[in-house]
Amino acid sequence: MKNIITVRYLTKSILLLTLFCSLTSCMSNEQIPCNYVGCDVKRPTIKSANQVKGRITTLTGHPDTWIIVSEEGIIGQNTPVFDGPDIIIACNLADSLKILNQKVIFSGKLKDSCDEFKAWTSKVYYSYLTEITTNTE
Repeated sequence: MKNIITVRYLTKSILLLTLFCSLTSCMSNEQIPCNYVGCDVKRPTIKSANQVKGRITTLTGHPDTWIIVSEEGIIGQNTPVFDGPDIIIACNLADSLKILNQKVIFSGKLKDSCDEFKAWTSKVYYSYLTEITTNTE
């Protein structure tokens, strides 16, 4: 009698564990919504830029949003660019550098833009730059 109870208990435990595992694996495949707004410093860091050459301009349709377009294509990779260069929304760009087509060299942590620009061919990041200088080349 004791063996029958133990088998039933084990069977129920295995069924519950299987159900739990299947539910949690389905949930992990879902997209986690982006709960960040604009230049939120809590955004996850995706990668770092270190002495990258770029060009300052504004975001198309948003003349108050200053960006840096990487002149090196995809930052951190020495591969051809098929889709488009990385774009950085510069959250702390000094007013003295807000000059269209100004060439710069910059460094900083590149933050996730979630799905805000998923229709774009370029990858867009937010960044509080740690270093930025004009490039006279």
